[in-house]
Amino acid sequence: MSDQEIENGKNVSYFPDGKVEFQGSLKDGNKNGLWEHFYKTGQAKRKVNYMGGKQQGKEEQWHLNGQLSMSGNFQDGKKEGKFSWYYENGNVEMEGPFALDKRNGEWQFFYESGTLGSKGQFKNDKLDGQWIYKWRFPEPGPGSVGEWRRNYPSLDQHMSL
Repeated sequence: MSDQEIENGKNVSYFPDGKVEFQGSLKDGNKNGLWEHFYKTGQAKRKVNYMGGKQQGKEEQWHLNGQLSMSGNFQDGKKEGKFSWYYENGNVEMEGPFALDKRNGEWQFFYESGTLGSKGQFKNDKLDGQWIYKWRFPEPGPGSVGEWRRNYPSLDQHMSL
């Protein structure tokens, strides 16, 4: 049974083997409340809240191995506040804040080992100001570890041109 067949009440979809694929409630044809999605194994895949058909509140997603893969908040259907993505080993892959569905503020990107790869500012979803990029190669020696910086024009500078 699909979302479109139910106007109000609980909506459940099943995998061919009978395990739950997703479940949640509809109100006046819109997703409302907690919706849960699962892998074929039964492991949680995604939990998200809705209000009137728009995402509202915390969303979490998991890798098949059970490690958290994403966590963030929504307000009126838009990303708002800190979001984090994770590698399957549990280390942070990237994180930073959103405002009205756009990246704003300091963002950090990490290698799977957990080492910082780059960081810098976003303003209205565009790179802004100085960014720092780091690298580390597995073989030791000259140039195996380094850092470089790049300046991106501020959005304010673009608007004054």
